[in-house]
Amino acid sequence: MEAQEAEIFREVNIGPFGVIVLGEAFPQRHSLGTKLADNVFLLPAGFGGTSGIAVVLDRRSRVAALVFEYSGTQDLDDMVSVYRELLGSPLIEHRLGGETCVLWEDPVTRFEIFEGAVVGKRVLTSMMIDRASVTVGETCALRELIQLGIGQKGGAS
Repeated sequence: MEAQEAEIFREVNIGPFGVIVLGEAFPQRHSLGTKLADNVFLLPAGFGGTSGIAVVLDRRSRVAALVFEYSGTQDLDDMVSVYRELLGSPLIEHRLGGETCVLWEDPVTRFEIFEGAVVGKRVLTSMMIDRASVTVGETCALRELIQLGIGQKGGAS
């Protein structure tokens, strides 16, 4: 299957807290984020219907990924339809054994929607990933770390 033609977005505006951009510094981390690990910060729940948002930094303290978790507020098929309209056909759409992964990619950014079990809990997440910072294989580990952190901080239940 051919990749989409549209360029994938690399930033998110989180209202009064400003814009967070993949590959750039995350100055809001000290005032806005709750530190989950040395390079992972959780943002307040509620943005865009999320139960949690995590900002993952690379070793240079630049934004490597943004992970959005939804707890019953979004429908997988509706989300995929919206992003299919914005980005075109996904590079990968994989549905197997109760898990779904839909992935779009351009030369610098990967965008993924995932629904399935993570650390024993059913989740729906989307991830904006800086391809220079995070490999495909690292996304599962990120998803598990974020899920654990959101659960500990009282986000998704």
